[in-house]
Amino acid sequence: MFLAMGHGRNMVFSSRNGCVTAISIDTGKVLGIEDLSQACRQCGLHEHLERNSDEYQRWREDRTVCKANFKGPAPAMEPEGVNHIFSQFVEIHNLWYTRYYRDGDSKSF
Repeated sequence: MFLAMGHGRNMVFSSRNGCVTAISIDTGKVLGIEDLSQACRQCGLHEHLERNSDEYQRWREDRTVCKANFKGPAPAMEPEGVNHIFSQFVEIHNLWYTRYYRDGDSKSF
């Protein structure tokens, strides 16, 4: 059995960043963490550049990964994070959940 909780500044309403944690109720150990972000700071700092400019091309060559990994409204972050953690349980560890406990404000199920 485990508990999944979403964390983030105003995650329910307008946060652009959040974190979901799955914790074992039996042991208290963290079973999974999923960080979610609607925005990438580096991409935001370079969005003013023309896409075909040399400066933009040099930045793009050095930049391989955008940190934005979530699209959608802030309230959907927690369910998305829980789904990703659940899928990792199945794919990596061949574990399936039989009971799922949520905190009172959870959007996940």
